[in-house]
Amino acid sequence: KSAGNNRASNGPVVGATYYRQNANGDMIAAGARPADISSNDGYDIISWDIGAKNILSVGAVPGIPAGYSRKEDVTLTSFSSWGPTDDGRIKPDVVADGVSVLSSYGTSNNSYASLSGTSMSSPNAAGSLFLLQEYYSKLKSGAFLRSATLKGLAIHTADEAGSSPGPDYQYGWGLLNVEKAAAVITAAVPSNNSATSAHQLYENTLANGQVFTTTVIASGKGTLTATICWTDVKGNVDLVNTLNNRAKNLVNDLDIRITKGSGTSLRTYLPWTLDVNNPSASAIPGDNITDNVERIDIDSTVPGQTYTITVTHKGTLARGSQAYSLLISGVGGVAYCASASGGGGARIDSVGFKTIHVVNSIGSKTYTNNTNYVADIEPSQTVPITVKLSTADATTNSRIVKVFIDLNNNGVFDASELLATSGVLSSASQLYTANIAIPGGLTVGTISLMRIVVQETSTASDVLACGTYGKGETEDFRVRVVNPSNDMSISEITSPATASCASGSGYLTIRVKNNGSVDQSNIPLSAVITSGTSTIATLSGNYPGIISALSTITYTFQTPFVTTAGTTYSISASVNVAADQSVANNQLVSTVVISSKATSPAGIGEICGASALLKVTDLDAGSWNYFWYPNATTNAPFASGVSTNSSVIPADKIFYVAKEAKTSIGPVNKLVFAQGGYNTFSGNYVKFNNSVPVTIESARLYIGNPGQVKITAGDLTADGTGYYPFATVTLDAFATNPSPTPGSVVGNPANDTGAVFYLNLPITAAGDHILVFECLRGNGRTDSASLFRNNGITGTSTYPMSLPGIMSITGNSANTGGNLESQFYYFLYDTRINTGACGSDRVGITATAATVPVITQQADSLVSSAATGNQWYLNDSAVNNANNHYKPTKAGKYKVIVTDALGCQQTSNVIVYAVTAIPVVLAEEIKLSVSPNPNNGTFNLSFEVTTKADLTIDILDAAGRKVYTSSIANFTGKYAKQLSIDALSSDMFLVKIQHDKKIYVKKIVVQR
Repeated sequence: KSAGNNRASNGPVVGATYYRQNANGDMIAAGARPADISSNDGYDIISWDIGAKNILSVGAVPGIPAGYSRKEDVTLTSFSSWGPTDDGRIKPDVVADGVSVLSSYGTSNNSYASLSGTSMSSPNAAGSLFLLQEYYSKLKSGAFLRSATLKGLAIHTADEAGSSPGPDYQYGWGLLNVEKAAAVITAAVPSNNSATSAHQLYENTLANGQVFTTTVIASGKGTLTATICWTDVKGNVDLVNTLNNRAKNLVNDLDIRITKGSGTSLRTYLPWTLDVNNPSASAIPGDNITDNVERIDIDSTVPGQTYTITVTHKGTLARGSQAYSLLISGVGGVAYCASASGGGGARIDSVGFKTIHVVNSIGSKTYTNNTNYVADIEPSQTVPITVKLSTADATTNSRIVKVFIDLNNNGVFDASELLATSGVLSSASQLYTANIAIPGGLTVGTISLMRIVVQETSTASDVLACGTYGKGETEDFRVRVVNPSNDMSISEITSPATASCASGSGYLTIRVKNNGSVDQSNIPLSAVITSGTSTIATLSGNYPGIISALSTITYTFQTPFVTTAGTTYSISASVNVAADQSVANNQLVSTVVISSKATSPAGIGEICGASALLKVTDLDAGSWNYFWYPNATTNAPFASGVSTNSSVIPADKIFYVAKEAKTSIGPVNKLVFAQGGYNTFSGNYVKFNNSVPVTIESARLYIGNPGQVKITAGDLTADGTGYYPFATVTLDAFATNPSPTPGSVVGNPANDTGAVFYLNLPITAAGDHILVFECLRGNGRTDSASLFRNNGITGTSTYPMSLPGIMSITGNSANTGGNLESQFYYFLYDTRINTGACGSDRVGITATAATVPVITQQADSLVSSAATGNQWYLNDSAVNNANNHYKPTKAGKYKVIVTDALGCQQTSNVIVYAVTAIPVVLAEEIKLSVSPNPNNGTFNLSFEVTTKADLTIDILDAAGRKVYTSSIANFTGKYAKQLSIDALSSDMFLVKIQHDKKIYVKKIVVQR
């Protein structure tokens, strides 16, 4: 009736007042019966809790959705598209997580990154549904679900999303929940849809005029929900009215209905519908003539009640029949035992329990069915109950009251489910009060039967939950398990995760969720990291901010620890709120396998003059980034790439190289610069350039006032007035300043040591980018976060702050020109980055002095000590010869310049060579013969020598150039061979035989 008050009634209330809330929990409507509730029958109590901004209950309202009292906890992204279709079909069907989704990434064969977009949500949904197909197939000997069944299953088990219950045109049927979908398969398939199965799954075919019916008993383990889905036959395409055509496209219109009771007590439940002409309106039950999916949710489910599910169709089915899938949940219960008195004597006047405040009608009673009243209870909660007793016939006999609740929903009242027993009550009219201790570990969403029995007796054991007895009365109510007011949990261990890279100074980041209905603050947190039997780290922390009801924050423990490559760790994180009503979810344990390091590279180095030349020599598979360092520990590489050089040479001449880099950039803290202050920034940005793809892992921030900080990576537009975003993260920023103050605060307090925040921002494209910062309100805040930045920096060398070959911080948005930006440093300190794949250890490469080549004269030849890379010079002019030996034909100064594998050029010594004249002897002395002569380039050459000596045969053209040469060591005797020199053109040539310090020549003529 009004805020904080309840109204009792003896029956239906016509024109009762109702309240509704928006996504923020604010009351936005109060008035007559909402239009989406089709009847006044049984409506009664509305209770509004001002503090929690929740509707506490809707009493005596069979079928009213529980969503009237929930808060929205699924957020639609800016890049999501909305429905409906032109004819009003519900689109999207479901939504899936598409923000900061961890996925495989293309920078290497084992790299991962967190990305956002429909390109994440779509494969998330598709892969999840395929896993359901695989699971079903394993249970069904290789068979697969129909596409309609798979779609229906996703819709049937989706988590509610949006500000109103039921489907809508933004979130569809809700958030995909594969665990719930798998539970349906697990229960329905092996049991073959038995009566005791908690879920049922049918793949049926409906013929023209056929009606399918099945009866089920509600278990109370969640609401009774039934969904049908079918693949409709192809409709006609209207090629004329193509814009906003509201004509229905459904061809075969199937219908589902759920009924309970009979005669005047018959109640029919209808599926959800939406109004395409009023797309923002909430879904209401009705006749769905638009969608090929229909779902009914009975929030007023009574455990033990029998319901009938019916599937029919309208008109005539195209093709004579229609295959469809039917999914049912919240069933498999059993009917409760009856309990009733013989009438007269003791009776129940009224009951008060949570939001149940029921006054009984006058007269003698035996049994009263009050299951249209429901009270919400929480695990580990103590709830007072008040039962007012009187008499129907003026008797004053002793009486005893017992209260039973079937909390395990097994259809019977076990001994442990007797929750209150009065003493012997002697007065005919008196008030019995008790405190009922609700046990912990209850499943949220279950609906249980509460039975209250008053019996005239002085012996407690006479009062039973079932059966008939003498004088007294039995009343049945419903209780529904809701989220505890105080329930904190660890929902995720975010980092490190399996496939993370090893770190000598890593941080643990977790997600903490408030599942309860009460805001929480100053949350104690702890974690233990072990490897085998060894404890690696014991961490403790406290999230000092506010975590609103049904919201989640990210927290990073501020103590670093070491992880080793290729090692498996067990991480146990806990939240430790003293008033927590559900301790089962306080701890989360995750097994994390740290990736192995890449194999270390090999390389060579040498000192060439005043520079060191360095090169990687074992390029293996994969696209690796190589970084060079002057020592084993320095943070910044001096160069990147497969090969490089350095003019700065360490004393020990040892350089270091590694695959990939995991390092940091920027000032280590805010005290590097003297001045600064806090402010609520919005749109200020940091400019940077990355030479290779990088991930910004974390950074130290200084928070003056708590809230949220949104960081967006993007590219500036050409005119610099806007930007294109490509990655974003929102931080739950608790105050690090011991004296948090909103807005602008001048000063650089040394006692604000800041905090490390997990960013995980992938920067996949090399080039110039920006990081945009926006200070926002956080959980439960009325003011926004504020950030520290340095100012008043003197000098002009603030930027760039560089890691060569990796990344440089190049400036900020302090101004668009001039030197003003160099006076500021924005926001990010000790920024941790990595270049993608898990890198290798650094390997020392000793640079040795380059070898100076030496040439020597051996007989009539010059020989270089370098096997390759030779270039001969005569009188400083290059000679066309790159071999390591050279036979001079001219006198002069000879040397060689050798270029080695690293590109170093070294010059040899100089040899002055004098050519000794060799006598030319008549050819007849050795019987030199060429035939035929002239010839076409093929001829027989023969001669005979009697002494042993080196033999050289040359054929020279008219210009004296060699066109053929051959050498034989220590030759003596006869020589006869046919030579064929195809490259010779028609001309005169000279055959030159050199042997034993004599030269013999003969002219030949080639005619082509």
